Amino acid sequence: MDKAKLMKQSGLQMMSFGMQSASPRIRELYRRPETLGEVKNANEILHALRIPHFFDLIVDNPVEQIDDLETTLLFLLDLKKP
Repeated sequence: MDKAKLMKQSGLQMMSFGMQSASPRIRELYRRPETLGEVKNANEILHALRIPHFFDLIVDNPVEQIDDLETTLLFLLDLKKP
């Protein structure tokens, strides 16, 4: 939280995350090292500090299956909304 506060005080106005998917299988494929818990924690901190943020997702991915899409949808629905 302290680092995010400092970034906001330094002029941070928006943040973007290249998440690609919430599916562990797809995240491994795209070498996303952060855990979903870390992504959720960042979402909560940025939400609390009122720093707009968004997640980049790959849509219409030919290697994703229905269960991968469902995992991502459920994860996104669990995040704090702007």
